[in-house]
Amino acid sequence: MILLTGVNDAATGVDGFVDKYISVLTQIKAWKPTAKIISIGIGPRQSEVWSIDGTGNPVWNPAQPSLNTYDTYVKQAATSAGVVFVDWRKWLLNWEVVNNPTQAALGFATIDGTHFTDAGQKALAAVVLQSCVVFP
Repeated sequence: MILLTGVNDAATGVDGFVDKYISVLTQIKAWKPTAKIISIGIGPRQSEVWSIDGTGNPVWNPAQPSLNTYDTYVKQAATSAGVVFVDWRKWLLNWEVVNNPTQAALGFATIDGTHFTDAGQKALAAVVLQSCVVFP
């Protein structure tokens, strides 16, 4: 089961986010104890673009600092619940540097700054697939 949620909460600020996320994971496990859950970190929102920090490394722009905070929350919740966490922000940042060298806000991974283009969907699928075990 793939769980990709929380970007709207990260943008608006939701009290008790980690507890609520853990509750969702707990409910899934109670419903289906053998379910394998992959928890995807927070993606981009509102045309978040990458830039270069003072040491020459790519970083997400500081216009959305809550996204990094909530991404940490998702990782904490996933770790607490014993599920796989996919660091989508880190992976997408590397993808953006290669595929969006002009740092355009739209049209590469997202169509509107939040919702993925076909290329963005394929990039997400590729990183999720790396976290899956496929049985013949």
